[in-house]
Amino acid sequence: ALSVVLIALGSACKKSDSPEPPKPENGKVAIENPALVTALKEQGFTFEGDQLVQNDKVKNATTLDLTGANLNSVKGLEAFPALSEVNLSNNKFAREFDFGALPATVKSVNLSGNELYDFKNLATTDYSDNAQEPYKLIRRFDKLVLPATAKYNLDVLPAYVKLAPDSNVQMLNAQGVAEKYTTLREVPDATLLL
Repeated sequence: ALSVVLIALGSACKKSDSPEPPKPENGKVAIENPALVTALKEQGFTFEGDQLVQNDKVKNATTLDLTGANLNSVKGLEAFPALSEVNLSNNKFAREFDFGALPATVKSVNLSGNELYDFKNLATTDYSDNAQEPYKLIRRFDKLVLPATAKYNLDVLPAYVKLAPDSNVQMLNAQGVAEKYTTLREVPDATLLL
């Protein structure tokens, strides 16, 4: 009987990295992200107050275009159980983006037009002398479109590209055109000449 208790306790303590889908009440789920609520209402999703009605449109949505929706958080996207592609371009994400905050179903993300250069929960690097592995993949995506400011990330992105070579990683160039991500940089880069 003790082993059953320990197994139950162990599974209760296990924490997932991705947000858990909210439990819908009466077919509705609260979205605590006002900018997302506004964007979803504009796209014709049904709400009762701040509660998203989980109808077939929500359950079957595989893509969301949230371009220019004034978002600074992805909280609430977990209400879409089939979501695999999300366009978050031209929003208000600044400095750091946490890929762990995206639902586990999402495999394609466009972050162009955001001032981002730090990326959490994508890959880790450890160059210390006692490191078992210098790189470790945390989460894999089929496609990532990154802003031009991503060129200032000199550890996570190169590690991610090395560990997930079949992932389609693109970065905007100075002209705003998405190109295949490369670690090559124009030298000298005016921003680095301080």
